[in-house]
Amino acid sequence: FELLAKTYPQETAELMMRKRKSLFSTPLQRFESPAEYLFTTGLGKILDEITKEKIDWKEVDKALDDILRLRSLQDFTPSQAISFVFFLKGIVKSYAEILEEYLKFEPILDTLACRAFDVYMKCREDLYERRVAEVKAFKDMAMRALERVNLAYHDLEKKYEELRKKH
Repeated sequence: FELLAKTYPQETAELMMRKRKSLFSTPLQRFESPAEYLFTTGLGKILDEITKEKIDWKEVDKALDDILRLRSLQDFTPSQAISFVFFLKGIVKSYAEILEEYLKFEPILDTLACRAFDVYMKCREDLYERRVAEVKAFKDMAMRALERVNLAYHDLEKKYEELRKKH
């Protein structure tokens, strides 16, 4: 959890740590702290996969998507969003009993960082596409409203002309 908190601005990180201390006695609930829940479950899946003999990168990408989709909505820069992967490198390095173990995981973590960047950029692309679609839908709705106003104006104009001709 501290890994997640380190990636947020200091004020947010402190709030998260205080909240975490108040929740520590209960199991983490999805809706109590969505960012923490997504991060911890996603990170657990990633760690499970990268320690297997045969890594299923599709599963890793799904877990990365769970983590990074939320971070893309929070307007993290790409480097901020994927920084947890590099913190992971430090953790693995500090726990590696021998250099050989670390050297085994280093290329896996490098691949993970690259994939995290790709997933984050895809999440941002999806977000921008949704925003563009929303703007287009709003524009279309506004154009239809203007057309109705225009038709109503022309109808009123015709009625006015008809009334003027009668009088």
